[in-house]
Amino acid sequence: MKKIVISCVLICLLFPVVAQVQINSIKPRDYVIAKLGKHGHFTEVDGARIGETLRPFDFITPEGEKLTSDAMKGKVVLLDFWSTWCAPCRKLTEELDELFKDYHNRSDFQMIGVNYKEDVVKKEGLAEKYWKEKGYKFPMTVNDNVYGDSINAGNPAVFIVDQEGVLRAVRHAWSENKAEELYFIVWALLENPTIDRKDIETALDEGYKVKATYLLDQFIETYPDQTAEYAALKFRLLYQKDAREALVFIKRILDQDKEFRKLGKEIFDVQYIEWEKMNLKKEFQRGQIPINITEGIETWSREKLYDKLLERVGLQDDVRLFKNLASKYEESGDVAQARVYFQKAIVINQKQIEKLQSEVLSFEKKIQTYK
Repeated sequence: MKKIVISCVLICLLFPVVAQVQINSIKPRDYVIAKLGKHGHFTEVDGARIGETLRPFDFITPEGEKLTSDAMKGKVVLLDFWSTWCAPCRKLTEELDELFKDYHNRSDFQMIGVNYKEDVVKKEGLAEKYWKEKGYKFPMTVNDNVYGDSINAGNPAVFIVDQEGVLRAVRHAWSENKAEELYFIVWALLENPTIDRKDIETALDEGYKVKATYLLDQFIETYPDQTAEYAALKFRLLYQKDAREALVFIKRILDQDKEFRKLGKEIFDVQYIEWEKMNLKKEFQRGQIPINITEGIETWSREKLYDKLLERVGLQDDVRLFKNLASKYEESGDVAQARVYFQKAIVINQKQIEKLQSEVLSFEKKIQTYK
C-alpha cells in the first residue's frame, strides 16, 4: 500500500514538470496541403486541379526510357516544364537541380524536366544537347506539347504531385526564391517531419529563409497564444530582406495580439541584436548604445509602440512604408486605417515639397547675386 501511495505522490510531483517541458510542434505537410498549394497562380483546367489526381502522363526520354504516372505511384514527383529558348526556364531548372542534388538517387522522389514548346525555335536536338552540357542528373523529355497543353502548363511551370498522384502545387514563371519554395513543398510532402522552434532557428542559420518563413507562419497560426515569440522571429527574418515588408507584417500582428507590449519587447530585443551585429544604426557607429529603449512600454498604446519602432529604424518619414500600410489595410477592407496612413503619406510629401521649394528659392537668390 505504501508503494502505491509513494508512486502516486511521485506522479503528481513529476507531472507539472513534464507539462512545463512540453515543446510545441507542427507538421509542415498539413500546411502545404491546406494552404501552400493554392498560393500564387494555379490551374483550373480538367486534370490539373489542386487537391485532385493529376492527368496521367506517359513520357519518353531521348534514350527511350518510359516515365509514366503509374510507375511513379508512391513517389513525390516534380514536373519542370522548360525550353532552351526560355531564359527564366533555364534559370529555374538550374536552381532546382542545385537544391535537389542530394535527391537524385532517392527511390521516393522523381524530378522530370518536361521539354515544352521547344519547337518554337525549330532547332532539332538542341534540348538534348543543352541538357547533357549542363550535366543534369534527372531525366528529361522532348517536346511534350500535347500533355503540357492539356494541363495548361507554361514556360516555365512546375507541377508537384504527392505519393498518391494528387496535385499539391503549381507554380508559373521564375522569381527570386521560387526554387526554394518548391524545395520546401517537396521536403514537407516527402519527409513529413515534426518541427519545433529549434528547427526554425536551424533553418535560419543554414540560410533557408523561405522554409523558415513558412514554418513561422504555421506556428503563428497554430499557437496564437505565443504569437509574440514566433512573430518576432519572422520580423527578424523579413527585416534582413526588406525593412518595410517587416514593418507592414508586424503592424498587422500588433493590431491583433492581446499581448502586444510583450511582442514589442521581443521585437526591440531582436532589432537591438541585429543592428549591433550589422552595424546599421548611427548609435552604434558613434558608440552611443541605447540601453532602456523599451522603458515605459507598459503604458504604450499600440500606435505609440509602432511609432517608437519606426523611429528606432529611421523610417518614421518613409512615404513608401505608409503607402504600403495603407494598401494592406485597403485590401483587408479597413478603410479607416487606410485613410490614416494615406494621410500620413500626404503630410510627409507636403513637407518634402515645401523643403524643395525652399531650396529652389535659396538657389534662385544665390543666382541673383551673380548678376
